[in-house]
Amino acid sequence: MATLLIMALKQESQNVFETNSVQPFYCGVGLLKAAFNAHKLILEHKPSRVLNLGTAGSHNFKQCTLVECTSFVQRYPNDFYPLKNKTLKTSAISSLPQVICGSGDYIETSKPLVQCDVMDMEAYALAYVCGELGVPFNSIKYVSDNSDADMVSHWHSALQDAALKLFNEYQKLK
Repeated sequence: MATLLIMALKQESQNVFETNSVQPFYCGVGLLKAAFNAHKLILEHKPSRVLNLGTAGSHNFKQCTLVECTSFVQRYPNDFYPLKNKTLKTSAISSLPQVICGSGDYIETSKPLVQCDVMDMEAYALAYVCGELGVPFNSIKYVSDNSDADMVSHWHSALQDAALKLFNEYQKLK
C-alpha cells in the first residue's frame, strides 16, 4: 500500500471519499485510540506514507481554511503543563500554510497553554507512531471552528464543506 489515509471519524469524510472509491481508515477520537489504531493499521498495511485528513479548531485561522500541519505538540490541562512537551516535525507535501497542530484529549475553548495554530485530538499521536515506525507522516486539516462556545454547532455545519475541500486536496496529492 502506498499511502494509508487516516481520518478520526466517518463524519469527517461525509462519504465523499467512499463515493469516489477512496477508502479512509478511521482511528477514532483521542490520542490513545489514534495511536493504537495507527500502529495496528501500519503493521497490517505496511504503507510507504500515512496521510491524516480531518478537522481542527483554531484561534489563528479563519473557518473553512485548509492548512498543513508540519509541527505537532501535545496540549495538556493546567496541572500537567510543567511536563516536557516534545515537538514532532514533518516535511510539507502541499502549498498550504504550514502550521503547528496541538493535540489533546479535551476540547480547548480558550487560548492553549502551548503554542499552536490549530487544535485537534489525534495528529500528535499519529505523528508519534509514524515516527517510531519509520513511516513518513503528513496531516492536512480543515479549520471547522474557532474553538469557542459555538464550536460544536460550527463543526457540524462545516462537515460537508470540509469533506469536499479535503477530498480535492487529496486528489492534488495523488
